[in-house]
Amino acid sequence: MATRVSDLVREYTTLSSELLERWSQLASRWASEVDAGTYTASCAVEDAAAGATLAAEGSWSWAELTWQAVAGYSGNEDPQIAVKTYTFKAPAGAKLTLRRGFPMMGPVDILQGVTIEPEQLEPGQEDFTLHTGRSVCRGGTYVVEVEATTDDGTREVVLGWITVL
Repeated sequence: MATRVSDLVREYTTLSSELLERWSQLASRWASEVDAGTYTASCAVEDAAAGATLAAEGSWSWAELTWQAVAGYSGNEDPQIAVKTYTFKAPAGAKLTLRRGFPMMGPVDILQGVTIEPEQLEPGQEDFTLHTGRSVCRGGTYVVEVEATTDDGTREVVLGWITVL
């Protein structure tokens, strides 16, 4: 059975792995351009911008997890009040997966920890909801893409949203 501490450690580990992967991709691209002799001043500007964006996203994500921990351990967390979810429709019996979340304002405001309930619709069932757990973020409406895959392999994208008050 997971505890709040183990959940928090897992979230920090996942975030660290994701950031490390993105930094590695950026460094690999830079190294391949340098090795090929195609690295120019415009490449340097693009890489600096990409690095600054990644640093800002990483900082925001670390701060978010820190405030989640503070809210969770101080007893000030109440997701039932803070988050409003809606019911959405997908093809009956489809398997639902998250494709991506769209930022509300800029690349650093992507809502973390979104889950789909249920992830597998029963035959004849079309309704599902989106949820988010402990999440410290700006209030607003966040749009999420959900991919619905039916048994015959047909895929459909359904847009959903979560409002954070």
